[in-house]
Order: sequence, then C-alpha cells, then structure tokens
Amino acid sequence: MRDDQGNTFTEQGGIWVLELKKFNADKIESEDQDYLRQQSTIQHELDSANKSAAELKAKAAELEARLNEAAIREVEANARESEANISKELALKEAQAASLEIERLKSLLSKNDQ
Repeated sequence: MRDDQGNTFTEQGGIWVLELKKFNADKIESEDQDYLRQQSTIQHELDSANKSAAELKAKAAELEARLNEAAIREVEANARESEANISKELALKEAQAASLEIERLKSLLSKNDQ
C-alpha cells in the first residue's frame, strides 16, 4: 500500500494518528485501506466534535460572564433602591421630628402667653 507520493506506509514506520486525515483512496483495495479509511473518518469526526466542544465551552463561558454581569447590575440596582428607600425614611423621620419640635415650641409659646 502506497501514499500519493509512492511511499509505502511500512517504510515510514506506520501511520501516525495525525496523518490519518491525509489518507484518501478512491478505490479500496485491501482490508488495510478500508481500516485506514475508517480511521480517517473517525479522526475527522473526532476533530469536528472537539472543535464543536471547544466552541460550546467558549459560548458557555461568554454566557456565564454575561449572566454574572447581569447579576452584578441587579445587585447594584437593588442597592440603589434600598439607599433611596432609606433616604426617604430618613427624610420622613426628620419631617416628623421637625413637626414635633414645632408643636413643642407652640406649646411653650402658648404657656408663656397665658
């Protein structure tokens, strides 16, 4: 069995898995060629699956980063909302305190007028 350059596979010490992609025979003449073609197909499918897996991992990492960013934005929005609520409560308490002070001063004035 020979490759496109006429070298026999046995002279090369066998076929490396990396070289299986290079095997392409139009006509299968032996069990060895059939085996090589099957191995070449399997290697091609494996390479394709590995590429797909790498693409999926990259997409998952991107989605995870986007999810983390969204979670951070939500936490920040909740913090701003809580801060606004606290500010409103503080302003209300200050208004109530001012109202009570006004009532106390009015009471003192009315006592002094009598």
